[in-house]
Amino acid sequence: MRARKEIDRKECSLKTELNRDMAKYKDFFAELLSYYISGRYPVYKQKISEGIDADRATKILTTTEEVFLWLRSLSRYKL
Repeated sequence: MRARKEIDRKECSLKTELNRDMAKYKDFFAELLSYYISGRYPVYKQKISEGIDADRATKILTTTEEVFLWLRSLSRYKL
């Protein structure tokens, strides 16, 4: 019984951590989605690209790399 409680605590802790991390990247995922949509609909492509300068593009790339590493780390949540 004690082992099950320990597993439940560990699972709860991991879920809390996962939810926190997901919340951290929520806005970024929404932004990436807008770029994906603009890529599919050429009418929006020019409008979206006008709002991105070199600094913003670098920030997006850096955050994308960070998110990719985070996604790869999700394997630790396998119980």
